[in-house]
Amino acid sequence: MVALESQQKRNSIGIDSLERALVYAFSMLRASIVGESNQGVADQKIKIGENISDLDNALLVLEAKLDYDSFLVSSTGDNLILHIKEFAGTTPYETGIKCASSGGQFQPIPPAPSILHSLEQYLYWSAASLLASLPVDQDNIKIKRFEHNQNGAYVQIKASLPFDYKAVLLGSNYVCAVQRIATGYEFFELPSGSIIDNNSIIDNSYIFAN
Repeated sequence: MVALESQQKRNSIGIDSLERALVYAFSMLRASIVGESNQGVADQKIKIGENISDLDNALLVLEAKLDYDSFLVSSTGDNLILHIKEFAGTTPYETGIKCASSGGQFQPIPPAPSILHSLEQYLYWSAASLLASLPVDQDNIKIKRFEHNQNGAYVQIKASLPFDYKAVLLGSNYVCAVQRIATGYEFFELPSGSIIDNNSIIDNSYIFAN
């Protein structure tokens, strides 16, 4: 796994919204994988791109595939977030990301649950919470599970987030430039031990492949 930076560190670099949290997790995780000389794994597992219509209409296009242990999820009743597998080293890559406070542009977020210890888990938590915060007809976030077999299960996360393209052209980064998509936030709680039904956040459909 890639170790999750402390809440204090995340606060100090301006990760004060779910939108920023999600882009931060994508950016840090991809940088950490590439930093471990795993460019091929990064290209397969964590993708970050742009869809630019014009200077005022730009989307950040994100996709992640997070492997998880489907046997433990089904046999223990735990939420799959507890059994997401690692695919990188243990040290977060120093990206230099630092944003000013969003200054009320976003809804504030509480500290992430203390049982989250990896960027992989944090990415899932921020995506699932952001998805739960959106109206049902707003499809900026999509999450679906795929199970090939016991050892081949993964959760796919896709996100399309508006961002300030002009700011990026002038030297900003995606984390600071991402814009608001939720008017309020909903969070699922993660107490220690077995937790909520796995289907309460993500797409209730599964794809089983041979």
